[in-house]
Amino acid sequence: MTTTTAQPIQIALVPVVSGNLKAVGYDAATQTMDVQFASTRVYRYSGVPPEVHKEMVEAESVGSYFSRNVRNKFPGVDLETLDQHEGSTAD
Repeated sequence: MTTTTAQPIQIALVPVVSGNLKAVGYDAATQTMDVQFASTRVYRYSGVPPEVHKEMVEAESVGSYFSRNVRNKFPGVDLETLDQHEGSTAD
């Protein structure tokens, strides 16, 4: 029996005008949204409906929309931390 490892999805980031956010990307097939902060850290949020992504990138204040409608409402993970964890080996 062979096991396959799921390849992480690659989401293209599109720059946004915001003081706190640098770019946003979205994969409709998996309802996954990546958000790059001004600090350059990228967080991946799962279960984000397409309309939430659309409203966020079209919002007058992308950062405020994110704070009200995404942060703490959808599960998110720091991709840098995730990459480090996936690259570690267990003894």
